Amino acid sequence: MEARNILALVASPQKGGNTDTLTMTLLKSANEQGARTEVVYLVDKVIKPCTQCEQCHQNFPNKCQINDDFGEITEKMIKADIIVLATPIWWSSMHSLLKLLLDRCYSLVDKNWNNFKLQGKGFVIIACQAQKNLDLYVNPLVKEFEVYQDWLKFKVAGALVASAAEKGDVASNEEVMDKAVKLGKTLAQWNY
Repeated sequence: MEARNILALVASPQKGGNTDTLTMTLLKSANEQGARTEVVYLVDKVIKPCTQCEQCHQNFPNKCQINDDFGEITEKMIKADIIVLATPIWWSSMHSLLKLLLDRCYSLVDKNWNNFKLQGKGFVIIACQAQKNLDLYVNPLVKEFEVYQDWLKFKVAGALVASAAEKGDVASNEEVMDKAVKLGKTLAQWNY
């Protein structure tokens, strides 16, 4: 089997924080199984908001005309087999860095919401929240992506969710860390 290409898009502004720790554990495990991995920290990129100018659906099909780092990230996403979306929960939802990126993915579908440039990809959701009850925020976020997969023709290949209030808490949660390792191994061999 050909090695999987896994791209992680980390939306946490805290490198080395809980979300990053889970992501790096998953990627290390996948890499040990032969997967090629790459990390993009969205905090280090300039991603402007979508202006809904519709240029991506008119004069420049499926290409956003805003000049920032989204084009570079898009190229990496298109080349990846699996895209990891890693986010802490801030104000009851995904971090704004990830939301900006996802809003700009509007340019990756045609005007009839067909032919998504990322169709056939596997997506993994990693989310950490401070609250103990995972049904408050992280589990609904995973469900949100599961709804999208049918009409955008991608597959949620896995999810890692955790309660971790303080930086470093997740590393002491053996159950979640073991899940990260197992999911990494699975993704290294993943097929849609």
